[in-house]
Amino acid sequence: MAERRRPRLLIVDDHPDVARALARVFEFDADVATDVRGADALRRIASGERFDLVLCDVMMPGMTGIELFERARAIDPGVAAAFVFTTGGIAAEYAKPLAATGARCLDKPCDVAELKRLLGATGQERK
Repeated sequence: MAERRRPRLLIVDDHPDVARALARVFEFDADVATDVRGADALRRIASGERFDLVLCDVMMPGMTGIELFERARAIDPGVAAAFVFTTGGIAAEYAKPLAATGARCLDKPCDVAELKRLLGATGQERK
């Protein structure tokens, strides 16, 4: 029987405490990477790192989560399916672009059981 690999998770949130807290939730279930800047997360994706789930804050300074999504998708179209946005509330100007991504969006604080279900639903069998 083929051994299942651990899923890879990228958490992108400009609040380091939030990123660390989310990472702790998944530390036994996945290989977790965190970034507090969209540009750093984009460099990971551009360098060839692949993730089964990308939990990404919508509103961040420098590069919004939506901008990160669009730039990452241009590099690797398959990464779009891995994105799940998180938000503590979004400004009106972000609502339409966020909906246009087609990605799921969860309100903060996120339900831990829902996050773990999302991680479990990612193609863990991929090599």
